[in-house]
Amino acid sequence: EVVEQAREQGVPLTMARRTEVMDDNTCDACAGLDGLTVSLDSDEYWTNMPPAKCAGGAWCRGFYSLELTQ
Repeated sequence: EVVEQAREQGVPLTMARRTEVMDDNTCDACAGLDGLTVSLDSDEYWTNMPPAKCAGGAWCRGFYSLELTQ
């Protein structure tokens, strides 16, 4: 996994922000999750990982952007 590789190299990652392509094809569930920030070590990270909750399923265009710890 990318997160584990980054941590092994000393990159300080702890949080992820759910990011959605906001246009006419974005479902209501994904629009509601846009901007959600979660800890990488939390159950919430896995529960909300795209395409979780997306009406489009595998067609979901949402993703997590990883955030560096300050």
